[in-house]
Amino acid sequence: MKLKLLFPIVSFGLAIGYVGSQLIWSPPSRAERTIDVFKAICVARYLGEPDMSPLDLGFEESLSPDGQRVWIDGITALFLSLNETSCSLSTYAPHALKKWEAEQTLALLEPLVSEVFPDLPHDPRAQMGSIHKGWMVGEVGSQQRWGIFFFAYPEWGDGAGSILSLNSPKQN
Repeated sequence: MKLKLLFPIVSFGLAIGYVGSQLIWSPPSRAERTIDVFKAICVARYLGEPDMSPLDLGFEESLSPDGQRVWIDGITALFLSLNETSCSLSTYAPHALKKWEAEQTLALLEPLVSEVFPDLPHDPRAQMGSIHKGWMVGEVGSQQRWGIFFFAYPEWGDGAGSILSLNSPKQN
């Protein structure tokens, strides 16, 4: 075979292989990444499973304006904050979840909550923004109130954002 013919054939094969690999092994969507991180860090932490560091998931450690330690995902613009009783993933304008990303996040979250926390009831009072759902137990304001909530408010312009949080009961 002539060299002039071999080069275009190999180039075409490489191009087809690259395009095919992107279809098969595409990176996760922001919604999928949000739920993956939520499971790996927040849910695992609540269940007492071995801690995975946010650094292991590609997050960068930083300080919030109020001096709290946060981790930032440079790929999805997620902010992860942890304390003794809560684990939260947030987005902020101009990198807030778009409406369809928030809807996809909620669609992925609902079966996760049903599977891992089957006894955690839906709380219709957990509302904020146009896309929201909460699963909470305990009286509002109680030290024993805990659960999971997701709020997204993509239509708020410069104030747009979202938060997905797992809050544990406070220990006395």
